[in-house]
Amino acid sequence: MKNKWDSNKFSRKEFMRISWIIALLPLFWLWYSLVKRQQTGASLHEEVELPSALPLGLSFSDRVIIVKKAESVLFLSSRCTHLGCRIRSSENNELVCPCHGSRFGLDGSNLMSPASQPLTELSYRTDQKTGRYIVKLPAE
Repeated sequence: MKNKWDSNKFSRKEFMRISWIIALLPLFWLWYSLVKRQQTGASLHEEVELPSALPLGLSFSDRVIIVKKAESVLFLSSRCTHLGCRIRSSENNELVCPCHGSRFGLDGSNLMSPASQPLTELSYRTDQKTGRYIVKLPAE
């Protein structure tokens, strides 16, 4: 009686070729994912338009904290650096995280734990036609 493994359906050479292809598929998928991510890397952020006439002092937009002084404006991410809760309030000129009580200065500096890093300062540009602020948000 002939063993099914003794049949000439697959030679060792064919078996090894198929094994290598199957073994290399995950590596190809990983390479493809990295290349795809690099190509779309330019679109990993979102931009938000804010009006040119911002009020002086502290104000909050959806994902942006705005600190406007007479000659300057600062845009901070409203995402707490501890666990990512949205900061939407202040007490005594300090930004307060509603989840765990972290506190930040109006310049984004970390004042009280559990957060250990300052708030992220957001880059922006001014639209030449409208004067509106275009703030670049990090990917979420």
